Amino acid sequence: MQLTRTQFFLLSFSVLFSLFFAQKIIWLARANRAKGRVVMTGHGNFGSVIGLSTYQVIKYVVNTDTIVFNGDMDLGLVEGSQVSILYQPGQPYDAKVSQFKALFGDSLVYFIGPLLVLIIIFLTPGLIPKHSQIAIGWRGLKILEKK
Repeated sequence: MQLTRTQFFLLSFSVLFSLFFAQKIIWLARANRAKGRVVMTGHGNFGSVIGLSTYQVIKYVVNTDTIVFNGDMDLGLVEGSQVSILYQPGQPYDAKVSQFKALFGDSLVYFIGPLLVLIIIFLTPGLIPKHSQIAIGWRGLKILEKK
């Protein structure tokens, strides 16, 4: 299969995006909603001095079970405030606060590094010349330059 330089980078971006976000989108599609309450703000040992390991402890009820879980990061939630929770059916301990930062923050951080590398490769014309074709096959990639 032969692609233009732009098509190749759009395909690369799509694959990269799906690697980091497809699982999250599937998780969100299957999730149930509940209302929870912030019980307290916890601090880990190492980063508590500089505020890096602060997180909220959240309690919510599923059927007759009361579930308590630690949030992944500090969302600035006030103790006693009510928050929307997303969790997986049959796995109520697999819960997250329904905020963009809590749901996608880690994926964005891990996505930015490879995205920057891809952008640098795209913007450096010496690596893949502007009017070239990229052949994708079983033996790998081959750059075909137009003359």
